Amino acid sequence: MSRQIYYIFPLYNLLSIFFILLTPTAKTIAVLCLISKLKKTLVVKNIYTFFLITATLFGCQDNIETSLPAFQSLKNGDFQWKSTVSSAVSDATGVTTFTGSDGFGTIILQIPELVLGSYELGSSSVAVASYLEDGFEYSTLNNGVGSIVYTSDGLISVEEIDETGAITGSFYFNAYSASGTNVVNFSEGILYKLPVINP
Repeated sequence: MSRQIYYIFPLYNLLSIFFILLTPTAKTIAVLCLISKLKKTLVVKNIYTFFLITATLFGCQDNIETSLPAFQSLKNGDFQWKSTVSSAVSDATGVTTFTGSDGFGTIILQIPELVLGSYELGSSSVAVASYLEDGFEYSTLNNGVGSIVYTSDGLISVEEIDETGAITGSFYFNAYSASGTNVVNFSEGILYKLPVINP
C-alpha cells in the first residue's frame, strides 16, 4: 500500500505542474477531454456490468427442471453428484428400484411398494439404499464398527406420482461397506419426474 502512495504522488505533482502551465483555452480542452474519457469508461463499465449480471442470472441456471428426469444428491457434504443415466422399475409385487449412475458410481434406492409416503432406512429396514463405486459397495443394511456403534440410517420419500406415473421425491442416507470401516453419505437427494417402468 505504501509503495502505491509513493508512485501516485510524483505522478500527481507532474500532472499538477502540467495543468498549471496550460493556457486557459488548453485547460478547457484538457478538462473536456478528461470528462469525455471518463464518460466513455463509465459507459463501458456499465455495459460490461450489465452483461455480466445478465449472464449470471440467465446463462448459468442449474435448475432441476432443465434436466428431466433428475436424480441427484450431495455426496459426503461437498460433491454435487448428478446421474447421467437413471431409471425406476416397479415389479409385479410393487417393489420399486430407483437406479442412477454418473459414470463413476451408482446409487440404488429400493422401496417395498410404490405409494406416496416415507420409508426409513437402516440395517433392519425393508427399504434399502446402496452405492457402488470402484469395487466397493456401501449399503444401509450394513452398520459401522468402532468404539461407538455407527448405524446406517436415512429416508426415502415419495412425494408425488403424476398422471403419467413419473415419481418425484427426496432421499438421504449414510451407508457402510460390508466390513463397516468405510462410510458414504448422501444428503439433499432429489428424484424428479422419474418415469416408472413396469416389466
